[in-house]
Amino acid sequence: MRRETKINWIIVAILIVGSVPGAVRVWYKRYTEDGRRVALPDTARPEVPYMLPVETPTKDRIVPPLTAQWLASLADARLGDNVAMAHRMNPQLTIETVAEAPGKTLEIAWNGELAATWIAGGATRMPLPDAIRMELRDYGYVKPPRAVALRVVGG
Repeated sequence: MRRETKINWIIVAILIVGSVPGAVRVWYKRYTEDGRRVALPDTARPEVPYMLPVETPTKDRIVPPLTAQWLASLADARLGDNVAMAHRMNPQLTIETVAEAPGKTLEIAWNGELAATWIAGGATRMPLPDAIRMELRDYGYVKPPRAVALRVVGG
């Protein structure tokens, strides 16, 4: 094989390897249960997840449904009965008051640096399930954390 042919094959291999991630994304969008049309761009949502660390004055902040279920299950497991879901957010620190029970409050840190500080102080490190991460990405949180920190205040 001549030198030019080898270089051409190397270039073809690099192009194929470079196009695989895009092909996987297209395949995933096309063949999942909620598969959207690939020919059309994704529509811009009028709302964003409430824990998004940037200011968005024109968009409403919401709790995505799967995330709400996950947080409710965490609150039930940590606080027991008589739990009231709160979802109050401190956007500067990215701390959320998830739920309240008589005398106890469950807080979650979405910020990686703050979560590390909490974990060093005895808080629980909770990995974010892949389904939750994917839902948050779909709602506009481009790079959600891999894990969050949970702590029960009071009681």
